[in-house]
Amino acid sequence: MKKYHPLFWLICVYVLNGCASKPSPSLYFLDQGAGGAAEPSYQQRIGLAEVVLPAYALKEKIANLTDRHRLTHDDNHRWAEPPETAVSVATARALGARLERAVLLQPYPRSLAPTLKVKVVFDRFLRGQNGQADVSGHYFLITGDDDEVVTIGHFQYSVPAGTPDYPGYMAAVLKVIELISDQIATDVESYI
Repeated sequence: MKKYHPLFWLICVYVLNGCASKPSPSLYFLDQGAGGAAEPSYQQRIGLAEVVLPAYALKEKIANLTDRHRLTHDDNHRWAEPPETAVSVATARALGARLERAVLLQPYPRSLAPTLKVKVVFDRFLRGQNGQADVSGHYFLITGDDDEVVTIGHFQYSVPAGTPDYPGYMAAVLKVIELISDQIATDVESYI
């Protein structure tokens, strides 16, 4: 039997490893584009704390629910930025557009303290079997001065994706954020 030099084996392993590499994963942004043309009012500022997502949704890999009610994370499809940051920014934009007021993300600038704060807590945030956005949770309206909770609201949505792929899921997530922002805006307007 012919004996091969160890360098030969090292080269073989290196070549095989290079052939077996996977393509880069697809990355997805939650981007709503430019906001409305109206200049927001800074008279009564709304503060938004970073949204709270379930632990399984904090990963960069998108959380999926299988037909057997099993949670999986897709190696090939990921958030382009931390999901809690993406959802927080999208929520602030949507809420600000509906209220035509400044919505500031925490940490708040010292000279622009909010008169009312919003905290959104998701207890479910995942991609359903058909690509839909399945979410539920609560939001809290809190006074800016003494941190008194003035309203607690509940939301639960399952928004179908226009297409069952991941861009369709991202569009469904944006629609969910719009629905939640509409619900929050109604409560904010009744309080202010």
